[in-house]
Amino acid sequence: MPLSLPTERRLDGRRVTAIDPSLPASQLLDSMRERWDRHEVILVDSASAPVGEARLDVDGSDVALLQRTSGTTGVPRMFAFARAGVREHAAATARAMDVRPGCRVAMAIRAGTAYYTSVVLMSLFNDTALVVFDPLDIDSAIRAILERRIDTFDAGVRFWQTIARKARRDPAVLDALADLSVRGVGGDPLPRSVEAHYRDNGIPLANGYGLTQAGPNVAIGLHASATEGSCGRPLDGVECTIRDGELVIRSPFAALGEVVNHRIVDPPERDDDGWLRTGDGAQIIDGEIVPLGRLRDQAGTAS
Repeated sequence: MPLSLPTERRLDGRRVTAIDPSLPASQLLDSMRERWDRHEVILVDSASAPVGEARLDVDGSDVALLQRTSGTTGVPRMFAFARAGVREHAAATARAMDVRPGCRVAMAIRAGTAYYTSVVLMSLFNDTALVVFDPLDIDSAIRAILERRIDTFDAGVRFWQTIARKARRDPAVLDALADLSVRGVGGDPLPRSVEAHYRDNGIPLANGYGLTQAGPNVAIGLHASATEGSCGRPLDGVECTIRDGELVIRSPFAALGEVVNHRIVDPPERDDDGWLRTGDGAQIIDGEIVPLGRLRDQAGTAS
């Protein structure tokens, strides 16, 4: 069964603290920074999540972060990440997105997801301002974009679809979007029609690919690509290849393991050489990852 922890417990001589990701951005960053500086283990969780007595045997590993996910399977899982990997992943993500200290980073992503956590950590370790919007509050986000109060923006596919409809009615929105240095999208596959809309208007979305146990970020395409559906090149240090049509990756930012029955174990999708099966069909074209969808979905619809 997945690990469930109360708000604070001891883990390998250190404190485990559950942090509610729906806290206001400044409080969220302060809480994360304080726990990080104390070398505590951070559990990114919601205050309403069920908790229970549990222990975790870490065998001396320097666990810094526990991240829940349901992934694309809908089955709850939890992964443990090492301190060095968490920080290096934040730095690699910032380099891929050209996010620098002082940048005003904004997002409208469901709180507690791996995508959400990665933006928070990128902001934390790169000394940026963080602005968080409710994914359902499109109008507040648009006002911030129009008033040039933010520099980058990350959101899910549906959010960008809604913004596109509003931009068609108000050209000023398109002009303001062009001033953003990053228009990040992730969490779900990006429909080609949405990708084309932004590309054709000269404001391409920074499409990315990832999965929780990989860090989560694997690749980010900051600029328009000649290849439709591209998610850009892998982050620094990440290796990708195709085996039998499936994308497999090896990353220095990957989880130490999955938490199962209170212990950290190798996830079943990772082999002895550290290669992680993603379950996604893909191509690698000119060094860029082009996802083709879940293999199980393709198998289910094959004739």
